Order: sequence, then structure tokens, then C-alpha cells
Amino acid sequence: MSSKKQRSKEMTTKTNNETPEALSHIKRAHGIYFTSKVLLGWIIKLYFNFRSKVYRPKNKSFILISNHTTMFDPFFEALSFKPYLRFVTSDHLLRMGAWGKFIKFCVNPIPKRRGADSEKTMEMMAESVRNGVSVCIHAEGYCSINGETGFVSPRTGQLVKDSGAGLITFRTVGGYFKDPRWAKHSRRGRMRGSVVREYMPEELQRMSVDEINEAIRRDIYINAYEQQKKDPHKYKGRALAEDLETILYLCPKCHAMGKTHSHDNEFSCECGYKMHINEYGFFEGDSLVFDNVLDWDKWQKSYVKDNLALWHSFTEKPITSDEKQILNCIEENETKELFSDNCTISIYDDRLEFVDESKGKKVFMLSDIVKMSMGGETKLYFTTSNGFYYEVGSHTRRSSVKYFALYRVLTGREYL
Repeated sequence: MSSKKQRSKEMTTKTNNETPEALSHIKRAHGIYFTSKVLLGWIIKLYFNFRSKVYRPKNKSFILISNHTTMFDPFFEALSFKPYLRFVTSDHLLRMGAWGKFIKFCVNPIPKRRGADSEKTMEMMAESVRNGVSVCIHAEGYCSINGETGFVSPRTGQLVKDSGAGLITFRTVGGYFKDPRWAKHSRRGRMRGSVVREYMPEELQRMSVDEINEAIRRDIYINAYEQQKKDPHKYKGRALAEDLETILYLCPKCHAMGKTHSHDNEFSCECGYKMHINEYGFFEGDSLVFDNVLDWDKWQKSYVKDNLALWHSFTEKPITSDEKQILNCIEENETKELFSDNCTISIYDDRLEFVDESKGKKVFMLSDIVKMSMGGETKLYFTTSNGFYYEVGSHTRRSSVKYFALYRVLTGREYL
């Protein structure tokens, strides 16, 4: 028997063995899912000012792929589809004590570990679809940082093709301005969601993996600022600029890193450059370099990539650092082993260092970090070559994006 057939047989056997338990969890989640939609659906739509037409898919089981703008997107997608959907979610939510256990019990999500290999997640998704349970994923991996749909992994198209199921693409509009990933407070304003297209299994089998990936990227793409210019809507709230330094870490005037600060509606750099955000999500002020977050973020990405030689000169002095950090090692059973809850993180040309005055220093060579990702406003996750998985939190407002960007560039990885 060929190795390919052997793997297929093993996977089928595994699926069949796990089906009774899986169906038990899904049956419970089914009941909670539909009861919640009936009791809470209208409240969610009213509170978030969300509107969409309920879609009845032609496919019995399918993979739903949507853009990702807010942490509440699963609620909106559930309310937009008639059948039960099983969601892929970041595993850090399941580590949130009682709340994490509640989510796991009620929703039965498929966990995805940030900054780590996603093979197990892909297998669980494929198994779910084979058992007739539709799955929803946000192909970008995390909420949009700057208002534009992010990178979609090429593996997504392969997953869709291999599943043998249908594909539905869905797009939400307004979510980025209503609840920006970086913002301390959400805003009041409208959100809309709609199905872009449903692809039948036969059609997908005729398409190449590249064609499927291109269709997904095209269907879920949105530039929130271009959309806002074409069809402007106000998003009112308090402290509209608060925590923006978690995303915009590089000043376009003085080029200093980690010197930007927010207060109420104002955003500024220590060099004196300042502006404020209006209710349409745009910057206002004198001598603006950029009038929106997206253009600013694109510039800082280019700046980091274009100055690789400069970053490599930081062998003894850190490129950037932040105090009052929390470093945890996440065990296989999802428990945390604390290294420090008050250390300083520093990144150099070849390493990432954590220094605790009472516990000493922990050094990770960048070449030994195999994957890195971000979560929430300030969380940073990474996996080392020896299989250890780490989570970095912060007691202060600091950017995880700058560490992620420098890691990608310094290790020769693509940074889009």
C-alpha cells in the first residue's frame, strides 16, 4: 500500500474512532448555539448596529472564510447563516480561566495556537467538515491591524481543495472603525455583513490551489479607509486615539521607534509631532505626513525593511526595549510557567532578551525562534526550535508589532 493511501486510511480510522466524542460535544454546542441565537441574536444586532441577510447555503457542509475586523466577528457570522458553524479560535481565549472553560463547553471551538505550527488545527478542521459540520475561519489569523485585509496563508486554498466541501466567502464592513484592534474603547456606528460568493465542490476541484487562494483574497479584501471615503459614516466614542501606539510605533517625522504616545483623542511623538483622530477615523492636525493609520503603517513596514543594515548594527545596544513585561512558558496542558512578571524585553540584531533584576536573564537567539505571532493589543507569542512555546504580556502600553516586524526582517522572512 502506498504511503499516501496508508495516511488516508490512518486518518479515516482516527476520524471514525473520534467521531462519537466529537459528535457528543457538537450536539451540546448545537443546542446552546441555536438557543443563544434566538434569545440573544436581536440584542447583539441592536447593540452593535449590525445588519445582514440570513443566508441559506446550497452546500450541506462548507468552509466559511471571512475577513477579520473585530473580536466579535463570530457572533455576526453566526447570525448571518442558518446552519450551525464551528469556529476556529485562538487558544489563548481557552486559557482564560473560567471564561475559557465556558467558551470550550458552550462553543466547542477548534483551537489555533498563535506563533506555533497549525498542523493540528488544519487536521481538526478537515475532520469536522468530513463529519458534516461546517467550519468558519478568519484566514488573516487575527483582527486587521490597520483597516486593510491582511495576509492570507497559501495553505488556506489547499485546505479548501482537500476538504471536498464547498466554500463560502463573507465580508464585514465597518467593523474596523467600530472596534479597532488597537483601541481602548469601541465606538458607536454601523456594521454590515454579506456573503460575497458560494463555491460548489465541483467548481473548487476544477480550480488550482493558487486560483482558490486568489478568489479568497479577492472576496474578503477590504480597505476600510477607501470604503470610508466613498461612503463616510461617523463612529463616535471616547478617547478615540487611546492605545494607538500599540500599532504605530515609528514616528514619520523623527524616525524614532517606541516614542509615540496617545491620550484621549490625541496622538503624538516625543519630538513634538502631534495630531488627533476625528469621528470618521482620520487624522487631523498641522503638517500631517499621513491622514490615516493604514498609510502610516505601510510606511513603517517599508522603513523597517529598508533599514536592515541599520538594525544589524545593534549588536550591543538594543534596537528597542520595554519595561514591565510578563514572560510565560505555555506547557502542553495549557498551564503557564512564569519566568517573570516584571522584566525588560529587548531585541538586538540577533537575539531577544528578557532581563529580570531578581531572576536574571533569558536569551533567545532569533535563529532559534521558528515562529512568532501577535494577539490582542500587546501579546506576543513565539515557538523555539526545541519546541517550547512562550507568551509575552505587558503591564504597559507597548507595541508587539515592532518586535514582530523586526523579527521577520532580521531573520530574512517575508513581511507584508
